[in-house]
Amino acid sequence: MKETVYTKNRIILFGIVLFILIAGFTITFFNLRPDYYHQETFEKKDTLTAVDKIKMYDDSIKKYPEQPWYLYKRAKLYIASGEYERALKDLEKLKKLDVPEDLDSLAGKEIQTLRKIIQISNP
Repeated sequence: MKETVYTKNRIILFGIVLFILIAGFTITFFNLRPDYYHQETFEKKDTLTAVDKIKMYDDSIKKYPEQPWYLYKRAKLYIASGEYERALKDLEKLKKLDVPEDLDSLAGKEIQTLRKIIQISNP
């Protein structure tokens, strides 16, 4: 009798630990890459114009200000649109946030490149 209670308790404990691990991974993964979590917002982004995409990222940044990927992606759209000053502002904001190392590195490289482009285009 004691063994079955002990076994049931171990199974319950294992289930709780497994649930916590899966929940923790899921929350972490979806927080770092918000596009996967909020896919319904971005399903048709390939058919939108650059201006529409920027507006969409504006809304996403307002809704989820803690998500650095939105700032980065909006900055990339600004670069593609030739709005280098706005892109630089977004990337500088991004550098001030606590972001994953890979994103911090990407933003740093983009900032250096943009400063050179702006300097060349504004003699």
